[in-house]
Amino acid sequence: MVGCDGGDETTQPTPDVAIDFGIPTPDAAPLPFEPAGEPDIPGDEQVYALDRQRCQIIADHVSSNSMVSVARFVWTYDGLGNLTLAERDEDGDGNVDQRISRQFAAAERPTRISDDRDGDGLPDSLVSITYTDMDRADVLYDDDADGMIDRREVKTYLGNRVVEEAWYAVNTDTLQSRTVYTFDMADRPTGIERFAGENAELDFKVTIEYDDAGRQVRTTQDEGADGELELDIRTTHEDEARRSVSISDRPQEQRTARAVELYDSSNRLMQKTLDIGDDGTLEETINYTYDDLKLTSREAVTPTASSKVTYAYDDEGRILTVTIDDNPQIDGSDITVQYTHLCRSSLD
Repeated sequence: MVGCDGGDETTQPTPDVAIDFGIPTPDAAPLPFEPAGEPDIPGDEQVYALDRQRCQIIADHVSSNSMVSVARFVWTYDGLGNLTLAERDEDGDGNVDQRISRQFAAAERPTRISDDRDGDGLPDSLVSITYTDMDRADVLYDDDADGMIDRREVKTYLGNRVVEEAWYAVNTDTLQSRTVYTFDMADRPTGIERFAGENAELDFKVTIEYDDAGRQVRTTQDEGADGELELDIRTTHEDEARRSVSISDRPQEQRTARAVELYDSSNRLMQKTLDIGDDGTLEETINYTYDDLKLTSREAVTPTASSKVTYAYDDEGRILTVTIDDNPQIDGSDITVQYTHLCRSSLD
């Protein structure tokens, strides 16, 4: 969750004057609208993706000026849609600099994770997961791959949701902390509570509230569970204008920010603005364009700089290229990411 003040809790980044970007009027739009937030990017790495069964996806980062490869990422999925191998060549020299491999017992049920952080073929850390039943996993962390367990975690599931995470001392099996995740009857997250030590003292709390239409209207964060909020985000949804306005307050720091999201009649996010200080001066404006429901560009403008990312797709709707231009008014694109999809029969 990213905060509308640009922190680690909820929204993002503009000229001093708002611009009309041709956002469609919502006269015929159904009400209430459902704000969806940032569009998903098909090229983003996912640990589990059903539509990527038996696929390998290659992303080549190429300098748009020299057409020289500057990085390569390769993701390989098994027949269940699990990401079994992620490889990174961070300088485009053809050598793998990091390799993360995963073994699975079933869909979304990993049993072993090995991270080779320097590409020498030897693991630098290991994670082993044992399922005592489908609702409980015992996770052992070997942080330096020396054969000694450094940390132990027990996860409890409800379906595919993690509802509890508990950390134990490795040698004594003493409970160190426990985090509980709560959901409502509609399976929406409603809160997080963390309890520390053997006495299980509450030391961190997040609450999430919704309106009658199921949209988030308030999120609070209390880091000491002492009733003094470190973060309070209140969101109003204006159905006729198809607009969401989030006010983020940090009472301890006396900081406030306002984030505004505008949607079209197809429920697509068209524009997002960020006003840090809530003083009427925009720190960032982000504009989005689409081809049907596929995102085709994302342009961010601040008072001193701008950047634009454009997306192209193949005939099957898969991401084909991503062009990143850090200053479109001056020097053209800087990096182009070229995607290659090798799926199903291609891997036989």
